Amino acid sequence: MAREPFINRMIVSIRRYMDEPSLKAKYNDSAIIDEVEKAYPVILGEINRNLNDGQITCKIELETTIDTGIYIIPSSVGQIISVYKTDGFYGSRNFIGTRNQKDLYESGVWRTGNILNVSREARGGTIVIEYAPIQVPCLHYGVIDTISEDGKELTLPSEPTKGSIDSLDSAYTGSVLRILSSTEVSTNISQERVISGYSAIERKISIPIALSPIPSGDVTYEICPNIHQSLDDVIAAYVGKVISSIEGDTKRYAMLDRMYMDRIRNLRLSSAYNRIDTSTQVQPIRRQLRRRLM
Repeated sequence: MAREPFINRMIVSIRRYMDEPSLKAKYNDSAIIDEVEKAYPVILGEINRNLNDGQITCKIELETTIDTGIYIIPSSVGQIISVYKTDGFYGSRNFIGTRNQKDLYESGVWRTGNILNVSREARGGTIVIEYAPIQVPCLHYGVIDTISEDGKELTLPSEPTKGSIDSLDSAYTGSVLRILSSTEVSTNISQERVISGYSAIERKISIPIALSPIPSGDVTYEICPNIHQSLDDVIAAYVGKVISSIEGDTKRYAMLDRMYMDRIRNLRLSSAYNRIDTSTQVQPIRRQLRRRLM
């Protein structure tokens, strides 16, 4: 059974809360998606405002080389919580940047707008960035144009089934590619991968781990935020509240406001989202190098 795109689930929830029929609806799907995209920064900011209260975090992985010191990061990256490399054998984290902004400079990693500057000592291999998101890219789903033979590159359609495709380079880096269905029965399997790169001109996304099996036929996909699904109900309640305010429906607004407050409180208290403050921290690379030279 094919999975339903989360955009559709979100729209159904909002219409249910608003008691608005899907046929001859006052607000079409595009208008609701627009409100959903605008709601994410507001709610993420409210949850993450107190940085000691288990903030919602996302992560991206950057492949670095010795010869390159600057890397583009998505505009959705807010405060960088930590930057580290992982040990593939032991699974430990070697931090080269921490919650303390001063440590970012001391370890040779610093940010300038949407550019991450990496010193020579920290380059080479994969750098993981954990951050508090401040927005989401354009949400959509549709049918994939092409998939490369190795299953690591996919070309998005010029027109998605619903929503819109982001025109900003690297916008989808760190988001989730979700394969929903395929018309070829043998490859009709749901899969998820975190996107490692996105070229807006070519509408091409890259993933670090190949799809397996590589889907064939008409392949339906969606791109969604790399954020726990428990946020979906909070977003739906918030958007319903916004529309109720526009409509002047004070009774429904009050009902949805209570629903929103209950759900966002539950999300704050939930251990579902990622907490990184209990991770064992290894001393930054530059400090290790200084000790070796002493």
